[in-house]
Amino acid sequence: MLTSSLPDYITVKEGDDLFTFCPDGFTIVPRASIIVDPSCPSVHADMIVQAYNRGWIKAVAHIQGKEATWARLKE
Repeated sequence: MLTSSLPDYITVKEGDDLFTFCPDGFTIVPRASIIVDPSCPSVHADMIVQAYNRGWIKAVAHIQGKEATWARLKE
């Protein structure tokens, strides 16, 4: 019989405190982002940008619960 345990993950949304981290004490880095490849036709890229700006597309990150706990303890 095989058993597995899933790690404890949480979803962090853009704007949440844990969405960014500061690896060196100076630089703020987002944990996730949306990238549109330069080869994407401009008509599609414009639609993606418009949807992102209107909140229809959102950046989210998935982090382990223990990482979130340590990040909160460091604050």
